[in-house]
Amino acid sequence: MHGEQQFIQSNIQSSRIRHLRTVLRSAVIGGLLLGLVGGTVALQAGEPVRAALGVQIRAGRDTVAMSRRAKARDDLKAGRDQLRVHVKPTAAAYVYVIFSDATRARSLSPGLDRVAANQIWSLPNDAYFNITGTYTQIAISVIVSPEVIGELSGIGSRGIDNDDWLELRSQLEERASMDLSEAGDSPTSIAANMRSGGDDPAQFLVNYSGQALIIQTFQFHVQD
Repeated sequence: MHGEQQFIQSNIQSSRIRHLRTVLRSAVIGGLLLGLVGGTVALQAGEPVRAALGVQIRAGRDTVAMSRRAKARDDLKAGRDQLRVHVKPTAAAYVYVIFSDATRARSLSPGLDRVAANQIWSLPNDAYFNITGTYTQIAISVIVSPEVIGELSGIGSRGIDNDDWLELRSQLEERASMDLSEAGDSPTSIAANMRSGGDDPAQFLVNYSGQALIIQTFQFHVQD
């Protein structure tokens, strides 16, 4: 009888071990499935943030206008050149776009919606930004993060002083510790103009990676 009890206990323990292994295997598979549903890939802890991004400069406003990819430092023609931002994250991420001039910075995209993995996100969605203010220097910072960045969500369209933004941008750059694939090369008014032409956003993208996030700033000298 004692031997029979040992056999039963041994069978119970083996059954529990098999059950535990089944549960763990199901949890792992379930986690992978949750990460892949809807084309969304979950970023694992410790993995770098990766995304392709770029700013498109469109010269002219007719159907034969020419476009080029903006460098880290570039020139713009006031009243002629138009801008459009493109981002393609490798894992689902929040995207923020901050516009700044010599005095103020404001949000063009508050990052409220998460962009799906490998989806090209453009701002404006089907338009261009016209540069209509009277200034000589502007900058566009593009931030990609797997998590919501509260400091950026709070900037809003009213904006913050440029000095405050430069301090915050510096903190974000330190947090990113970014590896770049491309070497750095009156009140502001930005209006969206309906897009014409068939420019492919993919041709304006460059790959970037960072630790906690990606931040890339494009600086422009505006000429008359």
